Amino acid sequence: RKPANAEEERKVEDMATLTIRAMINAAKADGQIDQREAQRLLGKMQEDGVTEEERQFVLDEMRKPMETDAIARAVPNQQAAAQLYTASLMAIQVDTDDERRYLQDFAAKLGLNQHAVAYLHKAVGIA
Repeated sequence: RKPANAEEERKVEDMATLTIRAMINAAKADGQIDQREAQRLLGKMQEDGVTEEERQFVLDEMRKPMETDAIARAVPNQQAAAQLYTASLMAIQVDTDDERRYLQDFAAKLGLNQHAVAYLHKAVGIA
């Protein structure tokens, strides 16, 4: 359903922004955002029809240092934590130790236990 009022709309927008920030942060986990990760992030946005302002926001976020703690502190509840973790997981190809450590650290900061993390990995097809 569409947001019923301005407050609900703001919450949806805040969660969308936080999700994008989490995905970009995950892409930085191995020290760089590689071409494939950048294309995943920007390509999906272009498919969805983004404004130049939204595209610029993503590019600016890509240039910022990692902000895992700030993202985790902004999470309003466990459902949102699971959503952010899943989005982060899908934003990267988990093929380095740095990325695996990042995901473990992020899950811990989000308060997700090992069972929840295993379920989310299985749900998106990542062992």
